[in-house]
Amino acid sequence: MPRRPQRADRPPAAGHTAGRLPLAGDAPTVARPHTAGSAVKAFQDAAALEAALRAVPERPDALDAYGAERGRTGRAMVELGRRLGRFLVQDAPDWRTLDQAGLAAAWSTADGSGAFGGRELKN
Repeated sequence: MPRRPQRADRPPAAGHTAGRLPLAGDAPTVARPHTAGSAVKAFQDAAALEAALRAVPERPDALDAYGAERGRTGRAMVELGRRLGRFLVQDAPDWRTLDQAGLAAAWSTADGSGAFGGRELKN
């Protein structure tokens, strides 16, 4: 029987708005739990929506600006979750064999940027 795709494996929504309704949190994009980012993403969406509504006087234009900004972030989170899922679950190294240098090297490749989460790991 074929594996049913997890919700986090599905493509993100086409946008962060549905007509006049803004979408926030996990509604437009669901990242795998490996990112541990759903709650933070929801707060960031709320802050971005507030900023867009304050900066752009016309609501439809504000929603477009919000959707464009948060869409990029949502897609990046989904892709990060997929890469981390592959690294931590599907293609995980044998953690027992890694020393500190091996662990640092493994994590540096975990998200594809050479630095986990876009940030350099410090010892």
